[in-house]
Amino acid sequence: MKTAGIIIFIFLMFFTLNLYGNNALEFNGITDYASIPDDDLFDVAAVTIELWFYWDGSGTDVDFLTAKSSEELEIHLGGSTSNGIRFIPTTSVWIDTPAEAFTPGSWVHVACVYDPSQSLGQIYINGNDMGAVNNGSNPLTTAIVHSDSDFRLGLRGNGSFPHNGKMDEVRIWNYARSQVEIQSAIWDPLTGSENGLIGYWRLDVLEDLGINGDGADDILDYTDNNLHGDTDGTVLTDGAPLHLFTEIADNLVDVSSGNDVAWGDYDNDGDLDILLTGGSIPGGRLSEVYRNDGNDTFTDINAGLVGVEYNSVAWGDYDNDGDLDILLAGSNVAGNYLSEVYRNDGNDTFTAINAGLPGICDGSVAWGDYDNDGDQDILLATGLPYGVYISRIYRNDGNDTFTDIDAGLQGVGFCSVAWGDYDNDGDLDILLAGIYYDGSWHTISKVYRNDGDDTFTDINAGLVGVTNCSVAWGDYDNDGDLDILLSGYGSSPTTKI
Repeated sequence: MKTAGIIIFIFLMFFTLNLYGNNALEFNGITDYASIPDDDLFDVAAVTIELWFYWDGSGTDVDFLTAKSSEELEIHLGGSTSNGIRFIPTTSVWIDTPAEAFTPGSWVHVACVYDPSQSLGQIYINGNDMGAVNNGSNPLTTAIVHSDSDFRLGLRGNGSFPHNGKMDEVRIWNYARSQVEIQSAIWDPLTGSENGLIGYWRLDVLEDLGINGDGADDILDYTDNNLHGDTDGTVLTDGAPLHLFTEIADNLVDVSSGNDVAWGDYDNDGDLDILLTGGSIPGGRLSEVYRNDGNDTFTDINAGLVGVEYNSVAWGDYDNDGDLDILLAGSNVAGNYLSEVYRNDGNDTFTAINAGLPGICDGSVAWGDYDNDGDQDILLATGLPYGVYISRIYRNDGNDTFTDIDAGLQGVGFCSVAWGDYDNDGDLDILLAGIYYDGSWHTISKVYRNDGDDTFTDINAGLVGVTNCSVAWGDYDNDGDLDILLSGYGSSPTTKI
């Protein structure tokens, strides 16, 4: 249900889930470390090193990364300040943040940048320029001299400065990245193919690649440089708070007020397509089906659906012909309420069957086979003009015919409905929430038990009443029965399980 009184502009974007785990390496603060092999790629004129760390506050000097025993492309905690970061890009260039640059016991992103050609040495904490200064005896113009030694994570090569905590998302670049570049990618995993990226260790997987022939787990470099590393004692743990979804380019139309969307594979090609409805700008209504053509591409099939807003939509195969049909309800551009079933006739064609359903606005619809006869029935609820509120079940009698069974449900508007078998008796029950007026206003949330023979009984579940709401069933505690999630407005904004 979408509230008619408030216009909210929604810009539709897609995000794809990065399928690797959001893990990190954990170090014991004694002997644990990981190593990255040396390569000529690290003979750089300028450098940016980024990583996430979680430090528990123990120890005064903690090493995160170094290219030898000390003082080469090194990042460590301590230096001349408490809870500060020291970056040593080359011998006796000590770039220090002020004290108390971060708080122990939380994830911190650090980016260290050095470009001697620009006398540039900077440290960013969580994307913020820390105003670091060089406390070393050599100037910021000192060239980087790489000593052909492996990098270490979590421990210096001489065994000092052990890290007691976690590390994630280590990235080394062959140029000085700007603050804007750093900020733009702090929260997002990379692909590994970004320009200037020498090495990228997500630290999300431990796998024996046989690097040293020691049978120990190794860390993967996600660039094509294959600078896979070795580990000694580290284990996987929960990772940094990254955004695990990446926006994809799409050509979906932007919609504003009263919108609804749903996934469904209407063309049975094995991928999910989109049903998109809502108000468009300026002042229009739309209902579109976008075919998923693969490669992050969606195509408007011009399905000819009536445009609606303040609406509710659902996919379901009501005629059991093996493809998904559409249930659509809302207010059209003329302000008229409607509810319609569109039959999927194949070849990107949908036909309105004139199902005889009452028009609704700011309502809710759902498919479900409540009578277990093998076809999809309809549950709908809405407030109608002149103070009329309805909640009805329409039985699917076949041949494009739906019959109101007079189920006796409390009518509601600004509502949400859902089917679910809460009592595990093999038939679908009803969760319903919304508002109605009978001389005074009432917000309700009810469960109706399906007793068979088209009979539903209010079980007086004791739920908090909400309107302008959304409800859903789900077995959150894996005990074999359905629980309830509801969110809306009662006497105040409310979300409950």
